Amino acid sequence: MINNAENIKNLYRERDRFVLFGLTGRTGSGCTTVSNILSAESFLSLSLRSYKTCDFASADERKYSVIYRFMKEGNNWEPFIVIEASTIIVSFILQEKYTNLWFFMDQIQKDGKLNNDDLKAELAKFLSGNDEAEWSGLTDEIIDNELSSFLNQIKNGNPDAQSTASIIDYFTKKLKEKKNAFAEILKRYHFEKMIQDDKQQKSEVYNYYTYFMQNAGNNIRSSGRFFDNSRAPGNEYSVVSRINDVIQLILKSKEKEPGTSSDQYKCRICIDALRNPMEIEYFRDKYRAFYALAVNTEDDYRKKRLGLSKEEIESIDRIEYPDEKDYYFYHQNIQACLQIADIYLYNPDSPNQSYFTLSEQLLKYIALILQPGLVTPTHIERCMQLAFNAKYNSGCLSRKVGAIVTGEDFSIRSVGWNDVPKGQVSCNLRCVEDYCKNQDENTFSQYELTDPIYNLALFNIKSELRKEKRKTGKLYSYCFKDIYNGIKGSKNQVYTRALHAEENAFLQIAKYGGAGLEGGKLFSTASPCELCSKKAYQLGIKEIYYIDPYPGISKTHILSFGHSSNPQMILFKGAIGNAYISLYSPKLPYKDEIEMLTGVSAKEIAQKSSGSAD
Repeated sequence: MINNAENIKNLYRERDRFVLFGLTGRTGSGCTTVSNILSAESFLSLSLRSYKTCDFASADERKYSVIYRFMKEGNNWEPFIVIEASTIIVSFILQEKYTNLWFFMDQIQKDGKLNNDDLKAELAKFLSGNDEAEWSGLTDEIIDNELSSFLNQIKNGNPDAQSTASIIDYFTKKLKEKKNAFAEILKRYHFEKMIQDDKQQKSEVYNYYTYFMQNAGNNIRSSGRFFDNSRAPGNEYSVVSRINDVIQLILKSKEKEPGTSSDQYKCRICIDALRNPMEIEYFRDKYRAFYALAVNTEDDYRKKRLGLSKEEIESIDRIEYPDEKDYYFYHQNIQACLQIADIYLYNPDSPNQSYFTLSEQLLKYIALILQPGLVTPTHIERCMQLAFNAKYNSGCLSRKVGAIVTGEDFSIRSVGWNDVPKGQVSCNLRCVEDYCKNQDENTFSQYELTDPIYNLALFNIKSELRKEKRKTGKLYSYCFKDIYNGIKGSKNQVYTRALHAEENAFLQIAKYGGAGLEGGKLFSTASPCELCSKKAYQLGIKEIYYIDPYPGISKTHILSFGHSSNPQMILFKGAIGNAYISLYSPKLPYKDEIEMLTGVSAKEIAQKSSGSAD
């Protein structure tokens, strides 16, 4: 038997050479904990259970044994270098003049209540390194000259090996220490923002550091400068472009490490954390080796870890789940990030800070990146992947959702996605201009065709679209709910044309005379609203697997009643989408690979052992 071990090694070389993780998740979910685990220097320093070689209680235990041995005995653990997005944001602050920092803080103060002079005085002493410094006297100097020098070297390109090492050390270590000290000062202050709501003024309480950093990040994405909130298209990727500069330097340094050939280096990088969906897409487009890891946990655990007041946590949630349309480009939007993640990690409560569950999940997916198909998907991953695939059938203009209903044994009973009832035309196939031109009763409802105010609204939209500046070449589909609520001046969700994905899946069973669902399971790429939760409860669904919490009261009101019959809400953990295919598709049949790797043919040895060989 010919030994093709080197061929096998070459087959996986690119996967082994470079892995890039981008973490995302709500504040307090555990992104920093994940980055700390990934940066562990050795395999033995990880919080892991020992593996079994017999007496397995489940298939999961057997799979864990496979993963553990592959990572340990194959010497496949490599520590990740962590780049903090918050540290990169601070670099944009430290490259500016003091006057711009004071200006930014004054702009924040206009929105609420804060003793700005005391905070400025603390920052002046810290940033200047002079206990006698007065903030009013710090005006023209660049705050961090070392940073300015490094940025110039990056801009000019090709710094030498020594400079490259210094820049990497600065952005991953020195600047992180400065950021932490900077954060400690800001975290001691609280900011009360005054807002006008329903004709009355009320206040929102923020931890100043959180509010400061989130607004600075938004401004950098919109204008390229932390203190400027003007819109200047082209700056959306300012933060991630600088992160990418550091990544490129790290790759270059790995290639030139002494004693390492250009095709033998191993580079593992983790970005903590990405909070805008366009930033995830930026790295996804740039690197095939990139995976977006979403870190999830129950809300009660998250709140306990944060240790903030109820008002401060509510303020964080408002920023991370914005209503403005431009959040796609400039603002944090955790909900959108969670919807497009590749791998979902579950971070349970860990009172003793022994992160066995997180560590084992990370180990599994690193192993599958290096050796796709090493183990098979879980039942939960398989079902959620089907729900994920189903959502792309949706003609909804805002959010596509897929749902799967299974029996108690994970056998598929029905598939659903959010869309209009069968026989009606999906929203993405209807056009304002077609409405005005044809008045097609097979495409539009009787209400849409006969209501005079509705008719006027659509003709006014068409009039705007006809202006030269509005032409895009795209079909101008429209959301009925938006127009109807606009006419009525309401925000009622009941006027949507579409069935919800979960509702659609339930109805398919009723429509085609399927079996009962008592004890069954529901998988949703979002999570069920109050209306769908009531249906799940009524049908006897016992487990609901979901990705992103619905911003309503379905869990606490509909699904938590008394002490029996309540469906269990379970956060999904696993790979999904393209990552599911990438991680679970073997490059070669495993039997053939083992033979080529070891040079041992079980069949040939068996023939010789039995004397049946020719």
